[in-house]
Amino acid sequence: MGGRIKKSKAFYCRRNGRVFRIVQGQDKRWTLYRVEEVSDRGEVLGSYQGRREANKALEKIAYAPEPRR
Repeated sequence: MGGRIKKSKAFYCRRNGRVFRIVQGQDKRWTLYRVEEVSDRGEVLGSYQGRREANKALEKIAYAPEPRR
């Protein structure tokens, strides 16, 4: 994954020109978001038991075609 941005509890990374954010909730699950910029709340892509599972999903999602909006 990427790294943390100052004072943020989330991790950010860039893959294939897209920015993603992953946050651990109070239930200890990790939620993966697709964001346009750091201040963006983002679109939820999935919730995962651990960071390893989120990383595996990210590898597939990052290189899949972008959905039309």
